[in-house]
Amino acid sequence: MNKEVAVVIQKSALQAVECFSGILYAPEFDNCAPEIQDMLKRHIGFLIGETQMRLLEEVNRHFPDLDDLR
Repeated sequence: MNKEVAVVIQKSALQAVECFSGILYAPEFDNCAPEIQDMLKRHIGFLIGETQMRLLEEVNRHFPDLDDLR
């Protein structure tokens, strides 16, 4: 992986996390049945976790300078 690809992966992954999180904060979310809310929270949490651990950690491993949390 070169740095240009890493930047695209990082940017896309962060946008995906933002979109997934946005579902939970959308006004319409409160209109869902509690069991649907719970299911969405579980699946979105899983997706965000996988994105963090599989994509962003791989980018950071190869290019630590892209990790803005360090």
